[in-house]
Amino acid sequence: MSDLMSQSSDNEPCTSDVITRSGKLAFLGLFGGAGFWLVFAGLFSLVASVKMHSPTLLADCSWMSYGRLKGAANGMLMFGFGTQAAIAVSLWLVAILGQTKVRLSALTLGLSKLYNLAIVIGVVGIMYGDTSGFVGFEFPRYASGLLLFAFIALALPVFITLHNRTERQLYPSLWFVIGGMLWFAWVYSTGILLLQVFPVRGILSAAVHGWVVNGLTMVWLLPISVAVILYLIPKLANAAIPSRLTAVLAFWGIAFLAPWGGIAAGTPLPSWVGAISTAASALILVPILCVYYSVAGMKPVRGNNPIDRTSGRFVDFSFLCLLIFGVFTAINSFAVVSAITEFTYVVDALRVLAVYGVAGSALFAVAYQVISKQAPNCDMCARFAGMHFQLFRLGVVISVVSFAFAGLKQGRALANPDLSFADSTASANIMFKFSTIGELILLIAALLFMTYVVGMTVRSLMADWKTCDWCGPNAKVEVAS
Repeated sequence: MSDLMSQSSDNEPCTSDVITRSGKLAFLGLFGGAGFWLVFAGLFSLVASVKMHSPTLLADCSWMSYGRLKGAANGMLMFGFGTQAAIAVSLWLVAILGQTKVRLSALTLGLSKLYNLAIVIGVVGIMYGDTSGFVGFEFPRYASGLLLFAFIALALPVFITLHNRTERQLYPSLWFVIGGMLWFAWVYSTGILLLQVFPVRGILSAAVHGWVVNGLTMVWLLPISVAVILYLIPKLANAAIPSRLTAVLAFWGIAFLAPWGGIAAGTPLPSWVGAISTAASALILVPILCVYYSVAGMKPVRGNNPIDRTSGRFVDFSFLCLLIFGVFTAINSFAVVSAITEFTYVVDALRVLAVYGVAGSALFAVAYQVISKQAPNCDMCARFAGMHFQLFRLGVVISVVSFAFAGLKQGRALANPDLSFADSTASANIMFKFSTIGELILLIAALLFMTYVVGMTVRSLMADWKTCDWCGPNAKVEVAS
């Protein structure tokens, strides 16, 4: 009701707070769903991590095998948390930068339920054993089709809000938002067609699989993260980006380079395919450096609002992780390095750095900006946000470092012909135990974020009830004569 009333009052000035509150139903629904799946992704990842060095844990339950737990965790993290939160962030950026209220907020809430139903079906299918067999793309075909339909439906309110904007000039962040949503639909639909509906054969399936998994991160979550960085850092610092041309170079650099990655140089395809993929992965550092030029040196203003301070810390951490990710991706593209790191847990370290460090931090930064406007904040809410950032940062650092060292030890062991593959994995056992600590910390951080979202949702509902003309405590009762 309050959502419809906020949309009907078109004469109300479109301040940032009014715009943010106009999409209350959509934002609370999407971020609530994202937080829910983040908790379960962390739980499943933790159990799978423990099974790496304690394989007898739940060994008698086929539903709890490592492959099913890890596959379900990957789906919940990428689609349940990452994609759902990215849709909410896209909707907010389009409304804020377009100076217009959020359109079809109630419809977005309903469509988010359909989207979450697709995640439930996909997770149950994986746990039952009906997986696609492709790591990072494990959802069965029937769940993938419903998820793609729900995503396209959720994208409609974003583009309708964009169409109704009053600020006609597109801020650079909107380029990445629009491009990211179109690229996700392209990559995901192509993956469904070529891997599940009309599956290609032989080595082509491995090439398509690598391209799809790379695309879900590099042309979807990465552009949304860059959009947040280019908007939120200058906003919190009361500054402006120095050059739109540099942002243009960053956008087209990601557009042309990012889709080419994901195909290993040694793949038995024409040699130019692997060579171009490797070169594109190395050159992704160029658009990242353009982003660095656009926001480097900007320091968020440390005001009295603790939520703004936490949001600033999250976006700063996302920016730092983006730079580290670009540098290490470029280094890993060299043949001398990839000969050691390929097929090792270094790949997992880069994935955690990209999904959690870059994308997760950017999404959390916006989530606190948006959710804090839906109800009056409290001191306890601010403490939860601060603790969430500290634990999240610590968990990301421990996980990335543990996987990186595990991968290097594993790579050196694989180069030794006297050691078997099992021996090479066992050589990094101590690092797996450290990564389990990182998974546990990330799970606790996810629980803190979910608690914040639930608490603010309850406070928002209570505030609406107190001001309700029909059901609130001050509602007038008419007595028939």
